[in-house]
Amino acid sequence: MTQRTHLFFLLTILLLGALLRFWGISFGLPGTFRPDEEYLVSRALFFHSGDFNPKLFNWPTLYFYLSSAFFYLVRLLADWSGVLTWHELGSYLTATNYAPAHLLGRILTACFGVAGLAATYQLGKVAFAPIFPKQASTAGLFSALLLCVTFIHVRDSHFFATDIPLAFFATLALVSFFRISQGGGWKDYLLGALWSGLAMGTKYTALSLGIPFAVAHFLKLFHSKTKPWHPQELKYVLLAAPLCFLLFFLTSPYILLDWETFQSSTAVVENFAKNGLAQLPTQFGYEWIFLFCVPQALGTPLLALCLLGGAIFLVQRKQEGLVLLALLCSFILPVLCVYSSVKWSPIRYITFLTPAFAVLATAPLCALLALAKERSQVHAFAALSFLICACTLPRIFSLNETLSRTDTRIATAGWITRNLPRSATLYSPTYFSYALPQFTEKQRIRYVKQKPAQDRYFTIVDRAPIAFSEPLSKETEEELTNSALLFSLGPRHCTSSSKEGPPWAIYDESDAFYTPLSEFSIGSCPGPVVDIFPSESSTYLR
Repeated sequence: MTQRTHLFFLLTILLLGALLRFWGISFGLPGTFRPDEEYLVSRALFFHSGDFNPKLFNWPTLYFYLSSAFFYLVRLLADWSGVLTWHELGSYLTATNYAPAHLLGRILTACFGVAGLAATYQLGKVAFAPIFPKQASTAGLFSALLLCVTFIHVRDSHFFATDIPLAFFATLALVSFFRISQGGGWKDYLLGALWSGLAMGTKYTALSLGIPFAVAHFLKLFHSKTKPWHPQELKYVLLAAPLCFLLFFLTSPYILLDWETFQSSTAVVENFAKNGLAQLPTQFGYEWIFLFCVPQALGTPLLALCLLGGAIFLVQRKQEGLVLLALLCSFILPVLCVYSSVKWSPIRYITFLTPAFAVLATAPLCALLALAKERSQVHAFAALSFLICACTLPRIFSLNETLSRTDTRIATAGWITRNLPRSATLYSPTYFSYALPQFTEKQRIRYVKQKPAQDRYFTIVDRAPIAFSEPLSKETEEELTNSALLFSLGPRHCTSSSKEGPPWAIYDESDAFYTPLSEFSIGSCPGPVVDIFPSESSTYLR
């Protein structure tokens, strides 16, 4: 494969990756329905006041600061171009429910997602260099392509959250770890510490990078037959390890400066791990992680290639292949075991591991490519790439088409605004903010959690196959059974529907995200089923 052909394939993968990650990125707006986005938006904008203490440490703060800098740059460009003056920003964001800030944050995450493809290309190239010296670059292309079409990486690149930046920094750290295992020196240890520190500053999960870092170091010592206490090797360790934590605290300085708030935030995170989120009956454990989350996150084709890749290395028992397998497994398995041991692990947590899975899945593809004649390898690569895309893209296209359609909560809010009286009271017996339509202050729609004393109100009920949709009490259900159904809208029909609602696709029941993982329907849209019932004396025609 010539260098020009190689570059063409790489750019094609990056362009495809960008298309998949930016398509549907404005889902749900101007509603803010994606959990946790509001925390990043509020902190990133709050930093513009000059106070850089986030006063929230459920996550480290590196991505908060990066997002704030990005928002600041956009704000300067808007002010300079006359689109929006500096002083108009606050009122504009309030009037638009902060939707533009959410969109900008998602764009930043999608850019990290595309950059992650380039990082995974480099990871695959470095990892397979000792195994397929002549095909190392092609292995990098396969790795980038597999990550490009990995379902959970595409889906989470649409969110303003920390998982995709974490995966990006972790991938670059793994590149350095592989170079260390192959006899790397000062540059690789320093870069490994740099990227590990930045990953730790993005999400606490990155502390697990210490395991593959140590494995890479000991693999290097084993191959070179060097003692661990050799002065030069001790220098590497004694500099790299503290540097990781130094970068972590430099990117999250208020962990030390506001220790009391940090302790209260970590207590919340610890409670999530021990008791689940708000004591909801979510799935957890090894069966949940290994038999549901991993297969749904990766998809059947990628998972099959991963298992086949591991089997190839174990059967061949070649040193280079076992080194690759040991490094990747030292990264993947400890994280999955931790996820299995806690009581709240949504599928999005698997995103962190997807670049490593993509590299492992590259092995059988490289083995097949090696069977082709040298002059036919470009055609063989193109054929294998087409086959991979044919197996994975239909599900991703269905996801993005769904995200591009009007959310049921947005459609319901529009119907309420057009049809219900101004200042209407909506009683929600299963109140959960992410599941309900959102309104601006001007619309003066009021939600209440307790049944109003007055007669004139409307009952709004959401239904979805996730743990956050609590079942109705028997008393409420009996009352609604005898009430007229005023309005109902579900994800598989964006018109008035029957009271029973549609059959459900497969969802992640542990996450407050109302979009399927698989079994999409033609024309489906995101959001729960929303039913509205009038009280006996409610007047609902304007």
